[in-house]
Amino acid sequence: MKTRLLVAGVLSVLSGAVVSGAARLLHLDAITDPVEIAAVAGLVVVACLLWGVCASAVLLKTATLAERIIAAALLALVVLAGLAVAGQFAGAMAFAKLEKLPDSAIGLWTLRDYWHAWGDVKAVKRSLQMATVVSVIVPLLPVAAIVAALVTKPKRELHGDARFAYGYEIRRDGLLDEANGRRRHRGNRGGRRRDDDRDPSIIVGRYKGRYLTFRGTEFVMVAARTRSRKGVAIVIPNLLTFPHSVACLDVKGENFDLTSRYRQACGQQVVRWAPFDQKGLTHRWNPLFKIAKSPAFVRVGRLQAIAARLYHTTDGRNKFFYEQAADLFMGLALYLMEMTGDCTFGQVLRLATTPDKKVREHLSELMQHEPKRGVPLSGDCLGALSRVLASPDETMLNIVATFNAGLRLFSNPIVDQATSACDFELDRVRRELMSIYIVLPVRELAVASLLGNLFYTQLIEDNLDVLPGEDPAIKYQCLAVGDEITALGRIEVLGKGNAFIAGYWIRLLTILQSKAQLEPNDLYGPAGARTLITNHAVLVAYAPGNQADAKELSETLGTFTEKATSKSRNHGRNTSTGTSTSDQGRALMLDQELKRMEQHEEIVLGFQRPILCEKATYYEDDLFIDRMRSVSPRLAAIDKRLPTEEEIKAAWQAGELRATGIPTHNPETYHAALSAKAAGEIRLARQAGAKPLTAAELLALDQRTPGPLATGMALAGFEADLGELGVVMRDDVREMLAGIRIDFSGANVGAGDDADQGQIGRAPASVAPADNEVKEVSHG
Repeated sequence: MKTRLLVAGVLSVLSGAVVSGAARLLHLDAITDPVEIAAVAGLVVVACLLWGVCASAVLLKTATLAERIIAAALLALVVLAGLAVAGQFAGAMAFAKLEKLPDSAIGLWTLRDYWHAWGDVKAVKRSLQMATVVSVIVPLLPVAAIVAALVTKPKRELHGDARFAYGYEIRRDGLLDEANGRRRHRGNRGGRRRDDDRDPSIIVGRYKGRYLTFRGTEFVMVAARTRSRKGVAIVIPNLLTFPHSVACLDVKGENFDLTSRYRQACGQQVVRWAPFDQKGLTHRWNPLFKIAKSPAFVRVGRLQAIAARLYHTTDGRNKFFYEQAADLFMGLALYLMEMTGDCTFGQVLRLATTPDKKVREHLSELMQHEPKRGVPLSGDCLGALSRVLASPDETMLNIVATFNAGLRLFSNPIVDQATSACDFELDRVRRELMSIYIVLPVRELAVASLLGNLFYTQLIEDNLDVLPGEDPAIKYQCLAVGDEITALGRIEVLGKGNAFIAGYWIRLLTILQSKAQLEPNDLYGPAGARTLITNHAVLVAYAPGNQADAKELSETLGTFTEKATSKSRNHGRNTSTGTSTSDQGRALMLDQELKRMEQHEEIVLGFQRPILCEKATYYEDDLFIDRMRSVSPRLAAIDKRLPTEEEIKAAWQAGELRATGIPTHNPETYHAALSAKAAGEIRLARQAGAKPLTAAELLALDQRTPGPLATGMALAGFEADLGELGVVMRDDVREMLAGIRIDFSGANVGAGDDADQGQIGRAPASVAPADNEVKEVSHG
């Protein structure tokens, strides 16, 4: 505010001095009437003050629309006054030449004075009339030319007028608002007027050293071939600047390693969901948790949607087995939810079979079991299991095999543990500041696509329950950064609901290698891909990697008309030459020119004119590096220059840029507990005369912690089997088994998991220990 007042005062004084000097030059000080003097002086003061206030706002780039209009009007008034003065002098000069007057007679009021003194003299009157015409024509000609240019319909070029946007057009589109320090109300393309603080922006590039930021709620798509810096120029810059919640598909894990500490330092809850992390450095997320807590009439539809993603085929001959496997999944999931109030994919997979019974017998026994609360199993659960049992015996094995194939991913104990509970809720991303990193390694993408698909589906669906205007607790957008999102397969809610997702403040930053990746029929199909691309308001294109993409981008940029000159020469009897000029069309950028774009260049589409600009590479700019310096001692020590990529990598590898407080689980202990239970069940089933375990006993056994006796029996059986096979046990294996015995000697197994409310925990006090049950079963 002080700066603006200072600039306004300086401009007012300067404009007053200019006006005063012009008045003396034009002999306006000859006015003697006090009323005229007061009127002129007051008008000049008001005009100078208005000019200072409005011009200062324009210079500081904080002007409102009214201030811009006033400043433009005052400037136009000054220009018109100047043209009028020029006209008066031109008329006086013409009159002096016609009447052969000396130059000293030429002045601002020459025509006025001579009209008053000699206007009735016929000879002088003719000269005055001609001079007056000149004085009028001089100011009117420029004004008429400007008006004609504004009202005249521009000529349409024969082959188009494609060109890249100029700086003023980029500013008009609002992409430089933040670079220019503007804070203003903007109506986004959806027609809703929104405040600046609710419209976080996405960095899409850099133009002449200033960032291009796209504000609003609409989507951005980036099409770039591999190794084209889309991670360092789009993903990381936005993770370091986007102020609201983010959910980032982090295929390589480097986005978490480089940006999570800074986002955590900004007060955000950082979540790392890495279901394949062998060290167990991950939060846990159970896709079935919220379904289990939802009303019974909601569960069926949600489970059917998940089953459709687990069991789908284009082969009509096998459709029956997939439908039956989906019914089996839904029946078992509902059984667990109604029996225990919880359900995980691993539990569903383990509940499907038992070592001592056939599948049909096992499922029949499940249907006869009543929940502890005394409420019978629901008709949905019984109906799904009944449809499976209605199949003939010869197809039952195929149904179970199809069922197991859909859930085989969860037989991996690392994945099973990472999906065994919920440490965070996806429906909080619009109500709290959260940064979620979905770390799915490249080597696991073939099998991990299901998990990523489920995650993004639930992220979107859980936040489509209420519009932001209906719930004051919804304060933030959530930016879903989908780097190589096509690897997750078709996300159904994204294919069908991309037109209205933005209205719920779920914003997409979709990153692809090529738009053609969306077109296969097993993804979105040509029509669905076109709709999805259309609903991305901005497209950022890097140098295309193949001819088809280059040709499509060239056609999108359009053509312009240029003059082509051709010369001809006739070598006949009379030699002659000729020149002809014609209009020809030329692509704004040819496909080969697009493929030869510099590494630092990009094109931004989605506005009236395409924008040719630079990439916003994070390690080449102080804005991003300073934010990393704020949390990294190594980078903070390098304060005189930008750190090199090697120095940034050293800080990364030292863990200085990685968020702290990420829970660590023990997959080895978790796997040992499950393996011991499974081994105990199988060994008991093989014992002669053993009493078969009922479904209730199996479920109770799965929920309890194995005691020292059960663990010892399982390990002893394992050692005995090795002895029968003649396998000599190595010393390191003996030490490992001894360590497992020690780990399970207490009342609890996996204390670290118990602290995080895992599935393996302390048995309820009202239930007998697991070892007692083993004793009863062993001795019949």
